[in-house]
Amino acid sequence: MGVMKLFSGGWDGVTKNNTPDMSLFYIVRNEQVGKNVIAEIRYPHCKNFDGRKILVYLNMTIDKLWDQKELDPHFCVLESAVSPFARFEPTPAGWEAAKYIAQFDWTEK
Repeated sequence: MGVMKLFSGGWDGVTKNNTPDMSLFYIVRNEQVGKNVIAEIRYPHCKNFDGRKILVYLNMTIDKLWDQKELDPHFCVLESAVSPFARFEPTPAGWEAAKYIAQFDWTEK
């Protein structure tokens, strides 16, 4: 399963600076953990870890994640942006660490 935006033209799938294209991604897998979501997302033009990233989103639902037209794997302080709370290496250990972090309520009190 995944989401991918397709472009026509001469794009060869590689960017010069290896920065993820926020509008070109696949959601490889995701899991709801309480009020939070863990997602493995693949950015096909990135080289490290085959473009895969494991991200934790706070106060997110799977439906809301799938509705996103762009997903930036970098942290952002803008309230209007969908920004990950944590990022882990895309390995089985990284997925388990993400599940551990996602189980807590990180709402600021």
